[in-house]
Amino acid sequence: MVLIEENNRVFGEIKYQKIIYNDYKTHFHNHLYIGTIKSGTLKIEFAKKTKTITANQIIIFNPYEIHKTINIDAKEYYTLCLKQEWLTKYISKNFNLNCNILESKSLHNIIINKRNITSNLEALKIELKSLLKYQIDQDSSIKNVAKITKEYILENINKKLTLSTISKDIAYDRSYIIREFKKAYSITPKQFIIILKTNLSKDKIKEANIAHLATDYGFFDQSHFNKNFKKIFAFSAKNFK
Repeated sequence: MVLIEENNRVFGEIKYQKIIYNDYKTHFHNHLYIGTIKSGTLKIEFAKKTKTITANQIIIFNPYEIHKTINIDAKEYYTLCLKQEWLTKYISKNFNLNCNILESKSLHNIIINKRNITSNLEALKIELKSLLKYQIDQDSSIKNVAKITKEYILENINKKLTLSTISKDIAYDRSYIIREFKKAYSITPKQFIIILKTNLSKDKIKEANIAHLATDYGFFDQSHFNKNFKKIFAFSAKNFK
């Protein structure tokens, strides 16, 4: 893994997997992820669609976009992660694209030449800005209660969240919230909370104790935390650290 830094702050990373992990669970990321493979085919199941990516194509995972990757016969998987604050500063405040599969030789080359990412940052900014023509409001077609629930969770994730609390605070029936949220995002609010907490823990994993992170983010124990971490990021928390 290669960290991407600017002014002594880490704002992203490029991860390489020669052998692709096959046990991802349905999940999302709180930052932008861009992937490419060097050979074979990778299937991606989104909440409302299924896509396939072949060698040298680009796959875009928008922030908070529900998905699951399934390896068909792909090899050498590169993923570029860019944090929201960097995107806001240099590209767009709300970076969400309506196309997930792209043909971009220049972006592909930037990602696979991961050791030279620092010298390619300006080229990366140009490539990402060129994609803004595809930008959309990701939740524009989602029913109101699902959007309200998602926004409430994002705003209150540092608190102890339960479905009863959410139901009371947003004034919707608990069963109705679960039904409409799952219909919109293919996962339950509880699953969304667990995945979001796992993502947030990753941002602190370099400087924090793993056992403390597991406790701070409300996991049953370190084993429960590690299991969720690996099913999203393909590495155990210890190996990622």
